Amino acid sequence: MFKQLIKDSIKFEILKFIFAGRWLYRWLIGVTLPIAIGMYRIPLCRNMTAIFIISILLFTGYAALIIFYRQAWLSAPDFKPESPTPPSTRLTVIIPARNEAKHIAACLKSIRGQSYPKTLFEVLVVDDHSTDDTAAIVSRYASENIRLISLRDYVDSPLNAYKKKAIGVAVSQASGDLIVTTDADCVAPPNWLMQMAVCYEETKPAFIAAPVA
Repeated sequence: MFKQLIKDSIKFEILKFIFAGRWLYRWLIGVTLPIAIGMYRIPLCRNMTAIFIISILLFTGYAALIIFYRQAWLSAPDFKPESPTPPSTRLTVIIPARNEAKHIAACLKSIRGQSYPKTLFEVLVVDDHSTDDTAAIVSRYASENIRLISLRDYVDSPLNAYKKKAIGVAVSQASGDLIVTTDADCVAPPNWLMQMAVCYEETKPAFIAAPVA
């Protein structure tokens, strides 16, 4: 599973670089290609030649980066649990949410249905100034180790990063040894937390990253 998670993460990064590279493609087609074609027809000034050379170097570097990401993706190792002992790490799942009334119930149901023991994890949902029924929906799950936190109680002035603040507030109240975050519009597979805990206990990583779905 974790090999696929790593591959999906790298694939996502590749896609980001591809889309970010559109400006480079437009530059090459719109500027450097006409220059290259015109090199044999009209004299070029030093500035135009320099622009052409820089563009070629940027394109080469970009291509090399894509190749590097692809190789890293293909060489990502499988994670295979080795210990027969069930994990015992206490987890805290943090979910920042703003106007997620359409999705939060499905998200919480998927977390409630985790194979990981209910006594070993808690869920903190931070309502980020929602104007819909997000908070009311979360409140229905209050008896199932799911707690609602209102970000309004911790914000006195306008912020530039409300989601970052929401996660920070939740972390300060977390009781778990490992913090796991997800978005309110995501649905977690049944063994999501189990895999996280096993990976954490066996590999002792400083940070675990995985794609969302």
